[in-house]
Amino acid sequence: EESFLTEIKKFVKIKERSDTRLDVSIDATVQYKGTKTSGVVENISGNGVLLRTEEPFGIGSVITLDFFLPNKKDKIKTKAIIVRITAGKGSKDTEFGLRFFEIDEKYQMLINSFIEEQSKNF
Repeated sequence: EESFLTEIKKFVKIKERSDTRLDVSIDATVQYKGTKTSGVVENISGNGVLLRTEEPFGIGSVITLDFFLPNKKDKIKTKAIIVRITAGKGSKDTEFGLRFFEIDEKYQMLINSFIEEQSKNF
């Protein structure tokens, strides 16, 4: 299988994820154009999250995302840009791939530390 991928990469440019993604289930608040709604962060990496929500957003939309990491007291608050949209498991739910945008260094460090801590447990 690995040699097959090596051959394919010679002809097709494939962007690989470099950050560890951690599966989670974290309640989040989303603000977009003056409206607040809720969602669930399904996974997280140092660069962004997968967010499940019923609200419709378009690719390129910039939102503000608030959430608490499990067992942490600091609320993470950051802007994020929607880079991917897929139909979710539920009839109304949609999954949005978000890339952090203008994230405070303190929050970035908290996220990276959380992912590193949790990854050691597996």
